[in-house]
Parts: sequence; C-alpha cells; structure tokens
Amino acid sequence: MSDIQINIYGDNNQVLPNATKAIQNIYVGGSVNGTLAPGNAKQALAPEAGEPLSPEAQKLLPYVKDEQSLRNYLHRIGECKTARDVAQVILTLQEQERKVPAGEELKERFINLFLPFVLESAKGMTAHNIYTHIVNLKASRPRGAGK
Repeated sequence: MSDIQINIYGDNNQVLPNATKAIQNIYVGGSVNGTLAPGNAKQALAPEAGEPLSPEAQKLLPYVKDEQSLRNYLHRIGECKTARDVAQVILTLQEQERKVPAGEELKERFINLFLPFVLESAKGMTAHNIYTHIVNLKASRPRGAGK
C-alpha cells in the first residue's frame, strides 16, 4: 500500500475507527458519464453569485425583486429534501415578493418553474405533491397570515 494524505477543510467529518470498509465517491464537475452526481440538483443548478442565470432561472426573475433574491430562493430550493420543504419555500416567496400574484403559487405552471432546481434525490417531487403541500400549509396557518 502507498501512503496517502488527504486534507479536509470545513464541513462535517466522520471518523469510523471500527469500520472494516469505507467508500467515498468524489465527483468533480457535477456529472459522471453524462449523469448527474448524487446530491446535485437536476439540470439547472442554482447559480452562484457572479455566474449568469440559466434560462430556467430567468423564468423566475419576473417574480422576485432582484437577481440576488432569486439566487437565495434557488439555493433554498436546492437544499429541500421533500415536497413539503419546496412548498414552504414557494409560499415564502409568494408572501415576501410583491410581484407574485395571489393564487399563483397554486398553479402547476408556476410550481414547475422550481422543479429543475430540486435535488434529484429529494422525495415526492412532482408538481401535484408540491401543490398538495402548499394547500395543506396554507390551511394550517392562522387566518390573516401571508397575503
């Protein structure tokens, strides 16, 4: 065996002293053989500051006050692990951004604009599931909350 030194900075690290085997897959560039690396968003990853917005991201720009707000929402969507999480972010956007017409958050066309930014491994990511969670979240809020 050869000696290998790996330096890890930041994040959470787990040491497994009793493990008999450990495998770590490291993907650079977001894809392996044309498929997306585990844990990455689908096609249109949330753009970092300074990067141009993808065509998918630009479709959401009319609903927010500025590009930075959009990047923040897309980053939050990219961290969602369930349809309920996505519904919560969409409701937050609808409540905080004055450019989103009332009822727009319930339209399939609007919900579909967010799907390219959802993690591939996230559970139940269909427009219908997200719609159901939006309705349930709105119903569970006290009267007068939001718009």
